[in-house]
Amino acid sequence: MRSFPLLSCCAGCFLLFTGGCMSADDENTLTWITGSDSSPDAPDEEMSSYVQQNIDDIEGDHGFTMQHSIHTSNIDEAMARLQEQATRGQAPDFALIDGYAIERFEDHLQPLNELMDEYGMDLDDFLPFAQDVMVGDDGNVYGLYLSTDIRYVFYDTRFVPEPPKTWDEAMDISHDLVDQGYEGLVLPLGIGEGTAVTSLWPLFWGQGGELIDENGQPSFYNEANKEKMLNVFNAIHEGVQSGAISQRMATNGEENDGNAEISTGLVKMLYPGSWQINTFQDILGDDFEYWDVASLPMLEGGDQTSSVGGWHSVFSLKIQTNNKLRLTFFNALTLAQKGWRVSLLEMAPCQSVLPSMNLQNLNQFHLSMNF
Repeated sequence: MRSFPLLSCCAGCFLLFTGGCMSADDENTLTWITGSDSSPDAPDEEMSSYVQQNIDDIEGDHGFTMQHSIHTSNIDEAMARLQEQATRGQAPDFALIDGYAIERFEDHLQPLNELMDEYGMDLDDFLPFAQDVMVGDDGNVYGLYLSTDIRYVFYDTRFVPEPPKTWDEAMDISHDLVDQGYEGLVLPLGIGEGTAVTSLWPLFWGQGGELIDENGQPSFYNEANKEKMLNVFNAIHEGVQSGAISQRMATNGEENDGNAEISTGLVKMLYPGSWQINTFQDILGDDFEYWDVASLPMLEGGDQTSSVGGWHSVFSLKIQTNNKLRLTFFNALTLAQKGWRVSLLEMAPCQSVLPSMNLQNLNQFHLSMNF
């Protein structure tokens, strides 16, 4: 794998433990809500076994019962339901939430500053973009950034010897692939988060586009930013009109839609997220060795940009006893550290952990990102 510098911009989702969707009256019960991939029900056998072992150890060693539930796959619906429960004071002890919603929950969260000191966690160990989300306006830490991800170009070196650096180069390569009977560039362009986060925002940000100004006020609608976004729309529209991008991409709204695309054998260049790499290896089999990664191509003159996401953990104000809070913190911390090492689908946001990860796939890509 090649290494390359990358300027990243923060977007996407985060893991937080906060007020939420379930409650238990028993003081010896820890309640939590999470995603299926970070639970005892995780499809990854190694992860599910580890989480279950962690639960068994806590229940056996500390006399607590851990009661969990799984979020719906509809993130917006899950966040709305979680906020309703938090407002009613029915928060679990910790839960999974999407990072865009963290400010909605801040009044319901436990500051973690003292516990981070107790457990020897240094805020400066977290990458800068992670710190920006972890720390509230009052200077307190309200969440632990557990993992992150990134979007990039994944390409078959047998058909794309050199990855495109500009959008125009990407379209030229796509035309060549189409002429050979293959798909052009595959990327999400339908209704869904992937279209904005992967296909639109990097091209927009690369031109210096801004969604908010330095005061945190919306600036997307001003003339300069409007022109930059129109540049993005026009570039993609021209790619579709010229046949370099299939009109069928309008049905793909998420990066994971690329899994089915690559399985056809007709896709030689696409925009995925880093969490998909194991799936790609399973699909491609021995051919995986011919594939490589590169940073996203930009519009002519644009600065190199991508988008990253991640998961946080935070704690509910519902927790009253120090012992229970410490135990909750310990559980989330150990899950985070192990999760960084067990799951190759996500990347660690801590400088001390990232170099030690056993990343069998995309190792140089992950470790060469210049945050």
